[in-house]
Amino acid sequence: MRKMKTFIYVLSCLLILAFANGAFAWVEWRYAGTNHNWNQPNNWTPAQIPAAGQYPIMRGYGSDDYAVIGSGVNAVGHTMWVGFSGQADLNVAGGSLTLNALHVGVDGGPGNVNLSSGIITINGDPAIGDGSGTGNLNITGGSFIVNGGWLYLGYNGGTGTINLDGGTLTTFKVFMSSGNPHMNITNGKLIITNTDSVGVINEFNGYIQAGQVTLFGGNPLAEYSAVVNGSGYTEITASIRSADVWNPTPANNSTGISRNPTISWFAGTTSERTLPILIDFKNDPCLAQFSGTAIYRTEFNVTDMQHTLLSLGTVYGIAEVTLNGINLGHKWYGEYTYDAASAMIIGTNVLEVKVTTTLSNFFSVWDNPVAQMWTRNREPISEGMVGPVRLLRQE
Repeated sequence: MRKMKTFIYVLSCLLILAFANGAFAWVEWRYAGTNHNWNQPNNWTPAQIPAAGQYPIMRGYGSDDYAVIGSGVNAVGHTMWVGFSGQADLNVAGGSLTLNALHVGVDGGPGNVNLSSGIITINGDPAIGDGSGTGNLNITGGSFIVNGGWLYLGYNGGTGTINLDGGTLTTFKVFMSSGNPHMNITNGKLIITNTDSVGVINEFNGYIQAGQVTLFGGNPLAEYSAVVNGSGYTEITASIRSADVWNPTPANNSTGISRNPTISWFAGTTSERTLPILIDFKNDPCLAQFSGTAIYRTEFNVTDMQHTLLSLGTVYGIAEVTLNGINLGHKWYGEYTYDAASAMIIGTNVLEVKVTTTLSNFFSVWDNPVAQMWTRNREPISEGMVGPVRLLRQE
């Protein structure tokens, strides 16, 4: 019996020693007052640069308590906290940071991660804004990459914000959590590695409609483009289209105008956007108030001439179809089908569909009393080509 007790005691001692030797080893940032370099041992307690299995923490002691990962610095750690109960900033400018997990703005915060160049790689689930904290991820350049996990915003009731103003942000999913999540996209690129592009776009549109994602700070002229790349990933970028107001003369609400004024305005403008799927304009925040002519262009390959009836599926508007430069006619009611036999060729075919919408949805935002009177109690109507577009066998 005594031997058994001695064995258990010795084993317990070994476990305690193993824990103390770094199984969960904190390394705390304590700016020493000389420089803010991550690779300065005196800026850490204990005085050592964090290793891959350790847990760097920046509790936050004011606006001067920031760390810099500059060019040539390859910083590592297991799980890192930035802004744990106080303000702390981590600035990555040319170097790299590799972690298993990252928590920004925890239990008060605020915490800020600012990426201007270089690479941040998280091999797990980062959380921006955690608990009662406020976290901000500001990307103006470089690459922020989430491998094998989700990017959580406003986790566990926190306030989390991503400002994507350059560089790239790559993740399988941006998850808007239960707190106060928000993402604003301007000049950067968001890459979603989930290959279900339809699901990605639907989710992204839902975030926009909920106000959790904005483009250029909510600028009404902002729109986004979603392109599926060769790997099946969805690349999302934002842009500002040309002004919808065309500088009318006399100006809107002008007074003292002559009874015989000269009325003029600038011609309308155009913009381009790549759609990975056909959508109803009323369900897209960037197109919900569109009126005019939308031009769809695509190419498709034909190996035989057995299917020459072109069906556009569901179309809301007047459709004019051109195939390989040959006009196949207009449709504005009934089935949107076209006999394409005279225009189709074996090989690559170029299809163009012009869909002209009504003014109904635009009336809701037009600064015109009569238009407002007719539309103020109306729901948006469907517009655009929804599809599916198919080639059918002629009967």
